[in-house]
Amino acid sequence: MIADMCPKGTAPLKHTRWYLKHEGLDDKPVIMAGNTGERSYDVAVLMDFEDEAAFGRFYNTLLTEENNTKIEADEAGFWDRSNMKVVVVGDTKVWEP
Repeated sequence: MIADMCPKGTAPLKHTRWYLKHEGLDDKPVIMAGNTGERSYDVAVLMDFEDEAAFGRFYNTLLTEENNTKIEADEAGFWDRSNMKVVVVGDTKVWEP
């Protein structure tokens, strides 16, 4: 859906989603450490952009009234926007054995 709203050159280069694994009779997420009751999310998303300027163009595209209305209508079918958390990641360090 987002790609449909983005003019040429404003969509992310890559959009990856990771969903928590659930198992067992209680359908609790598989947590390696900590309390499953502390979980406040069910998916993590990573969007890659060519640079910060490209991210800015994408973000401004989403802020238009028309696109924001489409996004809110779509989200209404599967999540509560008031519980959503979005962060911007800066520098990345990769560890490879």
